[in-house]
Amino acid sequence: MTFKDLLQIAKKIGKGELTIDQLKKHYHEALENETAIKAQIDKEYTLADLKKRFYTTHSKKSGYVNAFFDYLLDHFNVSGRGISYSWGEKYEDARTQLIESQTQADLDKYVKATAEKTQAHEKALTNPETLDEFRTFIHYKGASALSPTQKKT
Repeated sequence: MTFKDLLQIAKKIGKGELTIDQLKKHYHEALENETAIKAQIDKEYTLADLKKRFYTTHSKKSGYVNAFFDYLLDHFNVSGRGISYSWGEKYEDARTQLIESQTQADLDKYVKATAEKTQAHEKALTNPETLDEFRTFIHYKGASALSPTQKKT
C-alpha cells in the first residue's frame, strides 16, 4: 500500500465503498507499510505544508509526518467512539483494538451520517436558508457571492 492508496481508501470509507472486512484489511495493510507511507508523506510535503495542515507540538518534520499518518489511520474509526487507553498502553494498540471491534452496522451508520453532513453542506452552499447555512455559505464563498435576495434574508 502506498500513501496515495491510503488517501483514496480514506475517501472511500465515508462514501460506503468498502465493507467492514475490507476496511479492517486496508487498516492492517497501512500498518504493515507504515515506514514506506511515512517516507512518501515526508517526500510529498514540506514542513511548512504539514504545519498548515496539523497542529502538533513537534518541532521536527518527522513529528508532523507521524501526525499525518495517524490522522489518516483515524479515518478507519467509524464507530463513533473515541480511542481510550490506560497508562502503559499504546495509543496505536488501543486504536487497532477499537477498529477490530467495529461492525458492519457501525460502518453503515457512519456512511449514513457522512452522507447527511455532505448533503447539508451542499445545501448551505447552494441554497442557504438558516443562519448556520448562511454562515457556511459566507465562510466558503464570501458575502459578495450572496444574491440580492439572499442578502436581504
